[in-house]
Amino acid sequence: MKRLCILLYLAILFIPAMGQNDSIYVDTIKVLNNPPKFNWQDYQNPQNYIQVDAHYYKLYMPLTFYRAALKQTFAVNWPYYYYPEYSSPLNSLFTYDKKAFTVYDDIDTMIDKGLVYVYTHTYNKIEKWDYEIEGLKIPNMYNEKFYRTENRFIDLFKPEPMYNNNNLNRVHVKLFKPNFWTITGNGSIQFSQSYISRNWYEGGQSADALQSNIQLDANYNDNNKIEWDNRLELKLGFQTSSDTIHKYIVNDNLMRLTSKLGYKATTDWYYTISVEFNTQLYNTYKSNSEIKQSSFLSPFNVIAGIGMNYKKKTKRIDLSVVLAPVAYNLCYISNVGNMDVTSYNIQAGDHSRSTIGSTMTTDLVWTVNSMVKYTTRLNYFSNYKSTQADWENTINFTLNKYLSTKIFLNGRFDDSATKSGTWRYFQLKDILSFGLNYTW
Repeated sequence: MKRLCILLYLAILFIPAMGQNDSIYVDTIKVLNNPPKFNWQDYQNPQNYIQVDAHYYKLYMPLTFYRAALKQTFAVNWPYYYYPEYSSPLNSLFTYDKKAFTVYDDIDTMIDKGLVYVYTHTYNKIEKWDYEIEGLKIPNMYNEKFYRTENRFIDLFKPEPMYNNNNLNRVHVKLFKPNFWTITGNGSIQFSQSYISRNWYEGGQSADALQSNIQLDANYNDNNKIEWDNRLELKLGFQTSSDTIHKYIVNDNLMRLTSKLGYKATTDWYYTISVEFNTQLYNTYKSNSEIKQSSFLSPFNVIAGIGMNYKKKTKRIDLSVVLAPVAYNLCYISNVGNMDVTSYNIQAGDHSRSTIGSTMTTDLVWTVNSMVKYTTRLNYFSNYKSTQADWENTINFTLNKYLSTKIFLNGRFDDSATKSGTWRYFQLKDILSFGLNYTW
């Protein structure tokens, strides 16, 4: 009702005042909405032809009520007073067309006058208000993305095409289906070596080590509500040993698959269902013994939780924190033969142990500069009787695209395991290596 009253008031106010000049603007709008079939003479007459230009965007939209046209009509025009410009020799030496800097304002003023006439005469034809089309973009019809033509010298002598429906340049449009998946990966092979001669005065032993690591990420993001992050990690490392039975021992041994499905709650928070599966890739043994400590799928752990995921990503920081107050943890050993299952808090003769508790997983990637990157992962699980916490830290010093030095520090706390005399419930692993690294 308020809009109708405004338009009726404008009609009463402006109908008597409109003259011949305003009808030109109305005719311009009619020509654009119902373009006639031009012949060559009409094409030469600028009054019958309007150039396709973004400055005329108001005329290409459905009939819209613009407040700017109303403000222009009610603006107070003060008496004209001329202020002389300061004389400068540059004005005579470097001449330029000052109208080129006001072309947009001039066109907008002309169109607003014509729109006011339309508002006061055919207000019932108005389809939209300006706030309803705010933010829309007008495509550039002459952009290379819309069409591209190859000009030859002979084409310069061809006549201009007539503006009719039978002789239009065909536009080839290529549509691209959006891809919401992002696939990335990282792989490295690292070496470390130390040599000590047999007659070294302090004693010691030579050692060689090899570390390999592959990380694959497949992430889905519809840029609206749904995010699905998936990561596969494979780590395997060997080193020489003084073991009388085994020439090489395994110093890094992991296969881990994580998946998080999130639904956006706020800007940085997501309702999340998370699942983690991890196991070993290779057999490991106790020192100077054939008793296995672990093997493939013995044990394997599955941790599933429901909670919230906080994500924050900047130019240098990529942070993800998953809080799951309800979580389920399953530890299963498929081959109990020749293994000490009690070291995994599983009763002798059983294959599995399952608990319900809560979990927290924090992943942080800090790009210190172009050559140094710090990656850390903290995983915490508690069934309110015991606690397992695993903290992985990697500092990657990149020398170039293919060479890097890595420092890996892994700390672990598990009060459900057998207590050690020196470290009690704490465990620690540290690896320094140099080698090949590649990211795609």
